[in-house]
Amino acid sequence: MDGIENDDYSSQLRSLRLILGNNFRPISTAKLASISHIPAVSVRGVEAGRRQLNNEDYRNIEIFLGAHWEFHRWVSTRDFEIPYTREEYETYQSQLLTREFSRAYQADFLQALDLVLAQLEPKEANTALLKLFHELRQIAAQNNLALAQVMWKPRKPLTFHLPAESKPVGKKKKKRARTN
Repeated sequence: MDGIENDDYSSQLRSLRLILGNNFRPISTAKLASISHIPAVSVRGVEAGRRQLNNEDYRNIEIFLGAHWEFHRWVSTRDFEIPYTREEYETYQSQLLTREFSRAYQADFLQALDLVLAQLEPKEANTALLKLFHELRQIAAQNNLALAQVMWKPRKPLTFHLPAESKPVGKKKKKRARTN
């Protein structure tokens, strides 16, 4: 499909619905909401011009449909040079059902995670890991998985020991004599 001149949000969704439809008939707004995991009220709001697509909407379209908005057109998330088509959608959906797909993305994810964490300061890296772990727990809960397998294991806090010849810093508390 050629790029659309009017690059507004409603045109983006209408073009996506048309791409995903059959025989030049777009899928319904409700169907798009269902397969993209964007609330139907949000899709209707975008198409009516009352709302814009936000980052979460674009993320859901990329994750659940395999489409990315780039230079006035939808392209495949597999390769931004490939125009997004119904066939691309069907290929993407069939790949989501395979373990090979998840293994390939798992390797990419781990490599990206290592690269990002190496560039962050320790506090930001640790916070990022905690956020990711929180997301994993939410995914586990949404899929009724046993959370015991995906639990954050608390680590012992770091303790610093003074050398034996050092004296403790600070005043010692005096013991009070007991009075009856």
